Amino acid sequence: MNSSQWGPSALGLGTAVATAAVLEALIRGGAVPDSSSRRGTQVAQFMRGVFWNDDPCAELFSESIRNPLRPSTGLNWYFDFRKARSDTSGKFSNLDCPLLGESHFGRLQFLHGMANGDDVAAEATQEQIMAWASITYRVAIGGLDARQPLSTDPVAANLLGDLAFLSPSRLFRDATPAETRQRAFGSLLHMIQDSFALGHVERDDFGPIIRFLSYRNQNSGKHAHDDAWRKGQTEEDRIRATPGATEAIDACAKIVAMYVRSAAWSELESHLRQGPFRLGNPNYPSGPGKFR
Repeated sequence: MNSSQWGPSALGLGTAVATAAVLEALIRGGAVPDSSSRRGTQVAQFMRGVFWNDDPCAELFSESIRNPLRPSTGLNWYFDFRKARSDTSGKFSNLDCPLLGESHFGRLQFLHGMANGDDVAAEATQEQIMAWASITYRVAIGGLDARQPLSTDPVAANLLGDLAFLSPSRLFRDATPAETRQRAFGSLLHMIQDSFALGHVERDDFGPIIRFLSYRNQNSGKHAHDDAWRKGQTEEDRIRATPGATEAIDACAKIVAMYVRSAAWSELESHLRQGPFRLGNPNYPSGPGKFR
């Protein structure tokens, strides 16, 4: 498990890498000015969305209205994660935040570009990922009402089950519809970015997907090692040295550019299926990969 100024991170390219990579993608795609910083007000709600996949109950934040990125101690998150890893029931009822268990070890692992378990066909995981992309992107461009229950949307109702009774605003824990839209888009970027992490997806030279990995039977230390922030003299050096980070930024920047011009979901869907989530073999089963 990695630590940084942002608190612990269990999945993904590592918190420092992830936030730096998302900022670069937002700038390159034209969503925020070149002068923006990771803690700046113009990117704060995007960043909260990026964190949501790992921290759906905001246990890493103090929930300050004036400073939405003010961190908490992270202890609640840490203890919830520890309990979730040892919970084999799949219910995670002993957690303060059951959603955290579901996102890392249960039915919502697609939030990290991963399969929900071993021996799941790649095509099944791809469809879950595409469904979440559809939901978050349509919320982001205003196609889904931030205040209406997600159950009114067939895609969301099918993917989220009982969670669909929540509105996007309640799910992403925002204060305004504008914040919801940015947090939803941040969540989408997190999923795309994570799919380029070695512990999440096996790719052919960071191109087409060979297979999706699943986390439950992985060795957390091995997983965290390949997510870790690599050494370098500058932040750019460290990003370039982190496997998958450059490719993740490139992929996310293209999505940001589409978001900026409010491209139709059908256009983004086609791009995702032919680009970042193109499958080599739709029947290839998931597993822990080399991280067991």
